[in-house]
Amino acid sequence: FLEAAPDYIVAVVRAGLVRFANRTRTMPLEEAIGLDWLGSVPPEQRPALREALACVLETGVAREYQVESDGANGVRRTYHGRIGPLHQTDEHGVGAIVGAVIVAQDITDQRRMQQELDAAQRLASVGTLAAGVAHEINNPLASVIANLSLAIEEVSDLAAKGVSCDELLAELADVKDGAERIRGARVLVVEDGPTLTHGGMAYGAGIVLARTHGAAEIVD
Repeated sequence: FLEAAPDYIVAVVRAGLVRFANRTRTMPLEEAIGLDWLGSVPPEQRPALREALACVLETGVAREYQVESDGANGVRRTYHGRIGPLHQTDEHGVGAIVGAVIVAQDITDQRRMQQELDAAQRLASVGTLAAGVAHEINNPLASVIANLSLAIEEVSDLAAKGVSCDELLAELADVKDGAERIRGARVLVVEDGPTLTHGGMAYGAGIVLARTHGAAEIVD
């Protein structure tokens, strides 16, 4: 039945040599017996796993680990495993830890889906942030433009009555034009790397915010 299990199940002796395996990734099953259980693990990740096994053998307390290794097709896969003590009782009823059982699960697809979900959640947070900032900017901006329009109308009435207001009208018109052009400005966005609203995404909150405000050109 163990051969049909979806996870990798390996039993090792205290020296870390394979005593049983329900499946292998890189070689025929019979060739794996007697080999180091870390043979298919990248060298730089082996010391931590050896330490975990030694701790289990010494304390009898199970340990969890995560490791990345190349699959049969050369694609890097991620595995989550658990190392538990293997007990044996002698004829006198005395128990001892004679090895360990390792159960490893391929979580590559789960990890990728989680990363995609996290990215989608970050993007949703960016949208919420951008909408809030846009609201805080557009409301007072609309008020400024409305008051400028009213001021221009009143000054125009004075000018119609013969009051010299040409310079003031020009200044008010210039201020109003500047306010209205904010939504179509050329925006420089500076982002210094992954953040809560940027990690794992092609762009961050600054880009989303500039687009929300209808920037005519974005320089990233």
